[in-house]
Amino acid sequence: MAGICGVFGRTEHTVDVMSEILYYNGNEKRCKYDDNHLSLENVFLPKAYEEQPTLTKNKMQIWIWGNIHGIQKGDHHKPKDREESNSQLFSKLYNRYELEFLKELNGEFAGVIYDEKNKKIHLVTDRLSTHPIFYTKTKEGDLVFSTQIQCLPLYPSVETSFEMKYLYQFLIFERVLGVKTPLKGIEKVHPGAVLTYDFNSGDIKQEIYWTPRYQPKNRPFREIQNEFIAIFKDIINERIREDLRYGLYISGGRDSRLILAAIKDVFPDLEVTCFHMNEFMNREAKISKEVADACGCEFVLLKRELDYQSKVLEYSSPISIYSSWFDQAHGIGFKDDIRKKVDVIFNGSGANTILEMGQVPKKSIKIPIVNQNFYVNKPHIFKDINEFTEYYLDAYGSLSGRKHKIPKYLKRLERSDLKKILLSEYKEGASHFEYHGVKYPTLYDFIHSYKMYPITNMYSYLTYYADNQYILTEYPFLDNRLIDFSLILVDDYKKKKQIISSTIQKLNPDLGNIKHANTGLPLKYPSRIHFIKGQYNMAMSKLFPSRKKEGSWGNMSEVLRKHDFVKDVIYENEDLIKKCTFLEWDKVIECYKDHLDGKNNEDQLIALLTFLRNPITKYIMSSIL
Repeated sequence: MAGICGVFGRTEHTVDVMSEILYYNGNEKRCKYDDNHLSLENVFLPKAYEEQPTLTKNKMQIWIWGNIHGIQKGDHHKPKDREESNSQLFSKLYNRYELEFLKELNGEFAGVIYDEKNKKIHLVTDRLSTHPIFYTKTKEGDLVFSTQIQCLPLYPSVETSFEMKYLYQFLIFERVLGVKTPLKGIEKVHPGAVLTYDFNSGDIKQEIYWTPRYQPKNRPFREIQNEFIAIFKDIINERIREDLRYGLYISGGRDSRLILAAIKDVFPDLEVTCFHMNEFMNREAKISKEVADACGCEFVLLKRELDYQSKVLEYSSPISIYSSWFDQAHGIGFKDDIRKKVDVIFNGSGANTILEMGQVPKKSIKIPIVNQNFYVNKPHIFKDINEFTEYYLDAYGSLSGRKHKIPKYLKRLERSDLKKILLSEYKEGASHFEYHGVKYPTLYDFIHSYKMYPITNMYSYLTYYADNQYILTEYPFLDNRLIDFSLILVDDYKKKKQIISSTIQKLNPDLGNIKHANTGLPLKYPSRIHFIKGQYNMAMSKLFPSRKKEGSWGNMSEVLRKHDFVKDVIYENEDLIKKCTFLEWDKVIECYKDHLDGKNNEDQLIALLTFLRNPITKYIMSSIL
């Protein structure tokens, strides 16, 4: 694993009591620091190691976990010198501008700034909080923090238990929105912010340096597209080094195809290994291979056997942070296979969320014959938070592929209770809109950005977090330049133009002529045709379900029936389940048996398995077991 953990204050105990959790692979390298007030450890993957802390002119000490790509001043982006470490650039910019430079800093990182003289510490998140920092203040006045929430309860003076209103959200919606967590007294640092703890006064303050503000500009699409292509090619150019081997998670869709098209446009001779996960060479796998072959790239099928998801549960549990259920750590079971062939993996996650309609809630209609909601390709306009809450409760699950119903094994929880919980997280100030502790300029900005701000709001966030625990990663769609670009795109372009597909066509027409796995149509077809065909295919899959899956994700429902790991985990934790006042043992067994008998309780079981195998669960419940 990799990350930062520390304790600032009286430090009666060193960070050693909780830092061992960060040693996930066994080959990590670390930087350790101890003085009278701060005990800190920064753990790196071997190829990412850099000496830390670095010092500023006024003796501030800097630690960084993650990647800093450069500094953006207006329309000009100055990339980080490749010979310069992340913390060196951060320190250099601090020397010139103090914390003002954060508004322009481009990267995916978590940072710590230590002011030993004034007994202050600053915890810094990037714009989207891609590397979240969890923190709590103890009764003794220590600030305990880490990029891995599982570290915090291990510190002797940290007292915590489950915060039920947030645990319910995790078990039903697959994550807790905003800065909240299911552990009492533990929160995340606000995205795009600096949290400052003054040990002398005991005060904690947060200063937000960036919030997303949606300000669409109605410019000609050709102009917009040319700007996007220039930005994206610059991003790819800055990410490639001659001394590293590169891979790409590839699918039959568009996001990974655009990355490959851009790489081959900028670096025609670069060898890229294309990894595709599937159970067999189905339609999606064949299209993925066709894309790789068209670019002269090696194609590697990472074949998921029946026991693969049990491995994912085992490997992902030590890194779970209550953002996503275990199955979102898609590649973690193949980590050794991937690391043997490449040093860096590219991932296209976030493209649809940031650049197209994946970010914007859409209207839907329910088709009774298949008992399913289907998209209408129009933005859903909400007049108030109550309307949004109804949408979130009723439409979210069916539109994301998850059912997200209240599990039958949760005691005394009704939909009305859940609605009250969600509405209680809403606050409106004179100049901002606040939801689950995160501030947005307006309700309009919230609707257009809540899925990415913070990015832990994405139900698939664990894909990103897990990748970063075992290999160097590149997620080009999370670059600040594309975040800024997305905030000026008019909804009509996101809906109709599909800038990803049209850019693939422009960079590599051969790739644009290859079919999209979900629609069976080449990317060159208009977006509305893809949309209609996609909805039709979804309806047909509901009317005529087949156990043979043609997509990327396989038949998880069948895996949960055929493999014994579900039963094993449930019965191994029988005492724990019975001691949990919010769980009903008989209903857990009923849920599992109903699934075996053909009812689809896939989501309820995945949520339960994630909760039971998280080491924090046993740690918190150990006092009453």
